[in-house]
Amino acid sequence: MAKVEVVSIPCGKRIIKFKIPQKNLVFTITPYVKGVRNEEIEIIKALKNPIGCDDLSEIARKKGGKVVIIVNDLTRPTPSYKLIPPLLDELNKGGIKDNNISIIVATGSHRGNTIEELEQMLSLELIERFHVMNHDYSNPEMLRYIGKTKRGVPIELNKDFCNADIKILTGTIAPHQSAGFSGGRKSILPGIAGKEALMIHHSYPLRLKGPAMGKIEGNHFSEEAIEAARTVGVDFILNVVQNSKKEIIKVVAGDLIKAWLEGVKWARKTHEVAVPEIRPEVVITSPGGFPRDINLYQTQKAIAPAEIIVKEGGTIIVPSECIEGIGGGKNFYNWLNEANNPSEVIERFKSEGYNESSNKAFLYARALKKAEIIIITKNIPTKILNNIFLKKADNVDEAIQEALLKYGKDCKIALIQNAPEIIPIFK
Repeated sequence: MAKVEVVSIPCGKRIIKFKIPQKNLVFTITPYVKGVRNEEIEIIKALKNPIGCDDLSEIARKKGGKVVIIVNDLTRPTPSYKLIPPLLDELNKGGIKDNNISIIVATGSHRGNTIEELEQMLSLELIERFHVMNHDYSNPEMLRYIGKTKRGVPIELNKDFCNADIKILTGTIAPHQSAGFSGGRKSILPGIAGKEALMIHHSYPLRLKGPAMGKIEGNHFSEEAIEAARTVGVDFILNVVQNSKKEIIKVVAGDLIKAWLEGVKWARKTHEVAVPEIRPEVVITSPGGFPRDINLYQTQKAIAPAEIIVKEGGTIIVPSECIEGIGGGKNFYNWLNEANNPSEVIERFKSEGYNESSNKAFLYARALKKAEIIIITKNIPTKILNNIFLKKADNVDEAIQEALLKYGKDCKIALIQNAPEIIPIFK
């Protein structure tokens, strides 16, 4: 009897297991850098030793006035509830009172978070203690125009943030398929930008043709976000780098660019993984569980690393709970459903540009041009997935058996765990 490797991965809020024949499994990408011993101490240490600027309490004493803190929304696994309290302590030490501090959730083009979700992200104490609001990129009354970037992206941002005396960003530095790395400037554009800004910023001319994880040099998508953040003025950032278990491995604080770039160095150590120059016919890729597999729209982030390594004409298998179904609004589904093939989606995206629906449709279509995609979920009907060029299997074992039949008993299989955090680097 052939030997098998039993694999456990997160799916939603549970752990699932499946078997991969050992002779077929060519490599597994499971990066893990041990988290810091005491996260609270590391956050405080970073705040006390900012990179490239005064510490926050000194900034507060010098500038005073209104403070706005940006936090990530629920789709990003940022431990905001850990970051905000010590940050608030520094502001209070600098003489800023609670009634002059507000928190804005950087939703980008995502839906606003519910009260229950805000409580999960920040804690009940914080949402009762401070004014907390979701950014709404489609609400012109929430925006203020302050200029354009050199490539023509309108810098139209949340007006409460623009009008603040002290502007603070929090977030996570992790691989990002368009920006290279998240964190820092990305809290501004797209985080609190207006709809027109997002449409131009995310459209074809400003993005690299393939997955851009880890690429920031010459990346116009990242450069435009930096320019927007510099234009509005950011006084301080507090960002973390996390491992695959969402443990903090590094905290950086201070200047918008200098602190972020220091965090990027640590993110590379954590997330860049050398892989052999083998193009497997099958890649099993995991979003990493909730909230990253909350819907099909968010699940796409797990596909980009697989897209890099899978053999042309291969198969990408994605276990994803998709508790909210398709997600992304009905137009995301429609963009794919209305096309006759993935190439039509790509050409339409080049022609019409970005909106909250077309962006993910384009990214799915780009991957589908290279490989078929099988989604493992019980929350989306087979017909619905088939309508948008995706296949469905009831479980990973079934999908693996189908792949073995398709490519032969000697086909090569690779596994990427917590794929949104992975930057595959060929040896």
